[in-house]
Amino acid sequence: MQSILNRKPRLHSHHIAHQRVPSPSTKLSGRCTSQLCGPVCSRVPRRRRNKICFGSVAQASKTTDSNLDHDNARDKVNPIRDILQDDAGIGVHELSRDIGITDSTETLALSKEFSIPGCVRITDGHGGMPKVTLIHQSGSFCEVYLDGGNIHTWVLANGGEVFYAPDGTSYNRQTLNNWGTSLCFPQFGEGGERPGTPPSEQLLPRDGLAKMLKWTISQTGVKDDGNGEFPYVTIEVCDTDTSRALWDKHFYLSMQVYLQHDALEISVSVKNTGMQQLEFAAALKSHLAVTDIEAPQTNFIGLKNCVYVDNAMHAAKSRVRYSDTSDSCRLYGATDRVFLSSKSETGVEVGTGCTVFVRDISSEDEHGYHDRALFNEWKESDAENYRWYAGIAIGAIGKLIKVDPGLTHTGVVRLEVHDLSHGAETVRRKSKYDRVSLQDITKRTSFAFREEGLSELQ
Repeated sequence: MQSILNRKPRLHSHHIAHQRVPSPSTKLSGRCTSQLCGPVCSRVPRRRRNKICFGSVAQASKTTDSNLDHDNARDKVNPIRDILQDDAGIGVHELSRDIGITDSTETLALSKEFSIPGCVRITDGHGGMPKVTLIHQSGSFCEVYLDGGNIHTWVLANGGEVFYAPDGTSYNRQTLNNWGTSLCFPQFGEGGERPGTPPSEQLLPRDGLAKMLKWTISQTGVKDDGNGEFPYVTIEVCDTDTSRALWDKHFYLSMQVYLQHDALEISVSVKNTGMQQLEFAAALKSHLAVTDIEAPQTNFIGLKNCVYVDNAMHAAKSRVRYSDTSDSCRLYGATDRVFLSSKSETGVEVGTGCTVFVRDISSEDEHGYHDRALFNEWKESDAENYRWYAGIAIGAIGKLIKVDPGLTHTGVVRLEVHDLSHGAETVRRKSKYDRVSLQDITKRTSFAFREEGLSELQ
């Protein structure tokens, strides 16, 4: 059976199957056709060491042919609503009330307007903050929080967690947006003389203003790209009195999140609603779960022969450096680097044989997301969490985006998980790691004594 992970994606060939717009008269029949969708609607048990892939994601449920009629589909699998009603005799909302889950009035209103049974759910998440859960028919799901527009969770059909977030943390709006994937706009990083700093009369917050704003849902739906149906959500936000007090610009942001079997596609649009040219940085900043950032199997790929700015090594004044010609890049300490014009295919080898590719698929007519950034605070600043994530950002950081009044800029990013555990390069690196580990073991004292004893006997 051909792995779904290795299937070439079809980009920009979406055809709308169902969509939910903010209109009470809209009627949809979004339907999920996998029994896996039930359990993954709630948060799966998290571990300190988040595993991306315990086996091939292709082992998950295959996508049901979208051309099958409703009766044939139900002969194979039951939608989540049918499972609950048949097995427990209750629906989703009744079950939530029975186990003590009570959503706010605002969230219930959003759920009534935008939810699609089995595909899109709106509930209260951490700290009572509303979230949108997209559920793919294979069983994978992701959670998008409206506070800050943060994509906090992405879990594959086999239970592998792609994004890292600490266990046992009491999240609020500030701490929530420090993990998962967040939008950095109109600034990336600390600002000042560093790349990603827009013109401003005063210092902006770290990573900009988008994480501080309350987003709203404008549309939910289900699309079909010819390989199967997948859900999506569109959220939006505009400038406020609070944002203009820090950055006196007028803008409108829109972000679309599409959840496919093994991929997330994120489209970010920025419209200039003011009378002056808008100049800004934009980036998607992700914390990808890895087995151990210090392990030799965890590497950043696609960054060879690139010019980068090292903000950690030269904190007072950033310096431009040139990356070596090696195929991969490892971290050995606190890291804050911005790689300029890295147009090659980039990603992270997470240590399980899987690689999360981070690609810019923006239109050729647009100023694309060509820059990458690597970050990790390391043990000096975050001893509890630094080992379990690889920080990577993709966006327009070195060269700022300029948008004239009334115009819109759109950047599109695709994060895709590939199972490369049987690839030649992965096998070579694993063999090298095993040899190094064996050498380290034989250098221990017990082995040294044995060798001395053997030499004396000889």
